[in-house]
Amino acid sequence: MDALFQDILYGLRGLRRAPVFAAVALLTLAIGMGANTAMFSVLNTVLLRPLPFRDPSQIVILQQSNPAIPGLEVTGVSPLEYLDYRERTHAFSSIGGAIVDDMNLTGGSEPRRIKIGRITASMFDVLGVQPLFGRVFRDEEDYYGGPKLVVLSYSLWKQLFGNSREIIGRVIRLDNVPYTTIGVMPASFKFPYDGTPDYEPAAVWVPMDFTPRDMLNRADGYDVQAFARLRRGLSLAQAQRDTEAARASLQADHRGVYRGKLRPAAHIESLKQIVVSGIRPYILVLFGAVGFVLLIACANVASLLLVRATVRAREIAIRSALGATSNRMGRQMITESVVLAILGGLGGLAVSYAAIRVIARMASKQLPRLADLSIDPAVVAFTFGVAALAGLLFGTVPAVRSTRVEVLRNLKSNSQQSASGRTKQRLNNALVVIETAATLVLLLGAGLLINSFVRVLRVPPGFDPRDVLIVRTAFDSSTYPTPEARNSAKKRMLDQLAILPGVLRVGATAQLPLMEDRSIGVHMAGEPENEFHMVENELVSPNYFEAMGISLLHGRTFSEMDRPNMPFSAVVSDSLARKFWPGQDALGKQLVWGGRWPFTVVGVVADVRLSAIDAAPPPTIYMCMLQTEGGRSARIIFAIRAKSDPRTLLPELRHTIWSVDPNLPVYDVTTMNGVVAESLAQRRFMMALLASFAGIAVLLAAVGLYGVLSYTVEQRSREMGLRIALGATPAAVRSFILRDGLKAVGLGLVIGILGAFLTARIMSNMLFEISALDPATYLAASALLITVAVVASYVPARRATKADPILALRYE
Repeated sequence: MDALFQDILYGLRGLRRAPVFAAVALLTLAIGMGANTAMFSVLNTVLLRPLPFRDPSQIVILQQSNPAIPGLEVTGVSPLEYLDYRERTHAFSSIGGAIVDDMNLTGGSEPRRIKIGRITASMFDVLGVQPLFGRVFRDEEDYYGGPKLVVLSYSLWKQLFGNSREIIGRVIRLDNVPYTTIGVMPASFKFPYDGTPDYEPAAVWVPMDFTPRDMLNRADGYDVQAFARLRRGLSLAQAQRDTEAARASLQADHRGVYRGKLRPAAHIESLKQIVVSGIRPYILVLFGAVGFVLLIACANVASLLLVRATVRAREIAIRSALGATSNRMGRQMITESVVLAILGGLGGLAVSYAAIRVIARMASKQLPRLADLSIDPAVVAFTFGVAALAGLLFGTVPAVRSTRVEVLRNLKSNSQQSASGRTKQRLNNALVVIETAATLVLLLGAGLLINSFVRVLRVPPGFDPRDVLIVRTAFDSSTYPTPEARNSAKKRMLDQLAILPGVLRVGATAQLPLMEDRSIGVHMAGEPENEFHMVENELVSPNYFEAMGISLLHGRTFSEMDRPNMPFSAVVSDSLARKFWPGQDALGKQLVWGGRWPFTVVGVVADVRLSAIDAAPPPTIYMCMLQTEGGRSARIIFAIRAKSDPRTLLPELRHTIWSVDPNLPVYDVTTMNGVVAESLAQRRFMMALLASFAGIAVLLAAVGLYGVLSYTVEQRSREMGLRIALGATPAAVRSFILRDGLKAVGLGLVIGILGAFLTARIMSNMLFEISALDPATYLAASALLITVAVVASYVPARRATKADPILALRYE
């Protein structure tokens, strides 16, 4: 132990005596370790850390799938199906159901729209959570017409009541209905949880109380998300078999419903898997990328250590002559490398602290659980564990090479000329090859993502987002219990907003492109009722298409003639018209919704990308919201096209909406350009992060190549002097040095391209309209790296031309 302590102290003194070497090495390691620590923090938070529930591995989600029907590939269950699964399954100790909804919260300074969770009383048992204080719902309170009770989230409790615990029994008004507060959940409780269906956490929870309307049709409204807790000792496979048996039983009992294409399969999956499945590939790619950055940093430090070992050759020879064994000196040098790496790890923690704050801001809505991102003990342990391994990695070879000294020669020679330069040069060149290969892989990944992002930006969304302001409001069922009451208020707001100064067009919708979607089942007139097709459905007002800049291709859009007492009209997208009536005129054709309501097509509009810019436009049927209502008719989203910056209109817009009803919330105000940007946020995040890692890698690779060639020029200065003395021109000497450096770079490019080929499949799912083997990207990345290599090589090559031929001849 004393020897180890002495080695550590000696290593620290050695770093103090070589401040330039120490600063460069520590900065290199801090960057490499910082990137790895930051990404491990993300990986640990999102993928590894247990979910904040009791025995989270026992919690599963029960879903249904019907691949034969587009739009129903994966769904929740209907209320009646939920009740059936609860009664017919035996593998679960408890089953809970949840529906995410919105309600108006009134009674404060201004009305607000908040997320609510309609949940069964059993959901708290499934999740294994207890309130911070108060209580949660009981089974006997969860029925239609039961008591109006509410459990508050921690954040809403603080906003409404400060930290006061004297709130049990207090009343808040949701949709203008009084609800009695019975409890408050802890700050750590979020439900629906990040990454699950409808994952936006609720601000309050109320009893599920399925309504009579919920119980009408078991094949309509798959909005219930069913969560269950496995019985002790049962595996996921056993629970899957039990669930499939329950599904077969209930479908056999209701053959009149489950027929034709409607034969959904049931499957269960762990809650943790649902949470992380969508983002796992992206995080693993980024973690692999920072692994390459660390590899490049280690190669750089190894090169620096080789150069430093050359300078210390005389010191090592003296110690050998005084009796130090090779093992003793090797241990000393490896200890110094590990000390250097651990100091770099400390710097990496500081770098990562700043990096995770940037990552959290960039991706708070793209990565589940990122709100909990932090540097915890597991991250610290990872950092120093990797630092120790890195120290061994980049310290072993220089230590072995440095202890194989020719004592007599090094005692006689100066340090500059003592070591076996050719061997060390080959080692340095090998490190350049590694750096170049790793850098090229990162450059190619970043280049492919950038290329994909540019291609996505060029995709026409089907609407014109410029100068369009989006404003939302919503009606409560007690003040607006009928379609007539809601339609009257909608029309008054549309009329008054349309005459505001600076407004060109005003339209409204219940589902905004790139933010919400809604699928319905329709069949063509003349088809059997059970032969239905799932299509996207948008409920819109007259002037909506004009306000959004959606082109009318044929026929007309909605107008004042599309009233509730008139035959139902529909406007369809071009893709729907081509799918169902290829080569025919869609005008006048009929579609039947829900087996009962026929709609006549009056117009065809351009396709709109509803779910994502990089997703194909789905077949869509538009209905007039003043004529037809759907499941989201309580809310209304205004699209206001302005003459100039639409945000300047917001005060007047608020005043106009509140002039109709001061209890209507005005919320989620944004621009359509902002909606488009938000829809691309995950792509932008991945591109920016990978591009940043690639940029760091290029910088480190350039520094590494510069250092290697500088070392080469220093070691071969006499050779360069002899070449000049024998008639070599400066251009020939420069060419010789450049060629020496670019040989290693060229070999690294070949290896990097082969490595990129092997990782192409991983990248392919992240790309848009470009192959993971795109030749142009490969050529551009290779050209960039060669250019950087030439620039990094030029200064050492130019210095080689200044070698003194007189000194070289005198030495010879």
